[in-house]
Amino acid sequence: MSKIYLPYFTCIDTSQPFKDLGIQIVYYKLDDDLMPLNVRLNKGEYILWTNYYGNASDEMISLIEKRYSGQIIADNCHAFFSRPLKNAINCYSARKFIGVADGAYLISDLDIEFDIKDLKRDNTSPYMQHLFMQNEEGTNEGYELSLMNEKRLEKNYALMSVTTENILQLVDFNKIKQIRKNF
Repeated sequence: MSKIYLPYFTCIDTSQPFKDLGIQIVYYKLDDDLMPLNVRLNKGEYILWTNYYGNASDEMISLIEKRYSGQIIADNCHAFFSRPLKNAINCYSARKFIGVADGAYLISDLDIEFDIKDLKRDNTSPYMQHLFMQNEEGTNEGYELSLMNEKRLEKNYALMSVTTENILQLVDFNKIKQIRKNF
């Protein structure tokens, strides 16, 4: 990857991994439907497209799949239950939807090998206190500890912790999806 196109309307931390890898970053504007404006990709270039809170329609997703096929990184971090895009790398954040302190998924049907041999498992136990406080005392409790966990994750390139993996194996994702759909 020689260049990545990122939307102006994105989390400030989104660019950090690309910076760390020395990949050139170009920011793009969005139209009224939060779709990319005037982005033309060359070979070796990718676009990070965000499915903002899962609000992208089937037509919008189809358009992105056709326009940028094979060169898409789909940010579904706030759209956990959205289907993965075809011919794309899809990112999902478990911790934004489930009570865990780390963890994400990369899903792709592209023939790409991800080099993870040097990544170690995250050690999340020191960073779960805010989750316990929020569960027992209310969502606003543990906010400072939550911010500390977020700061830790900014440059924490690690595999999902064993604790998170074990918790996620116990989660009834279909039930959560149905509750969110009916809400």
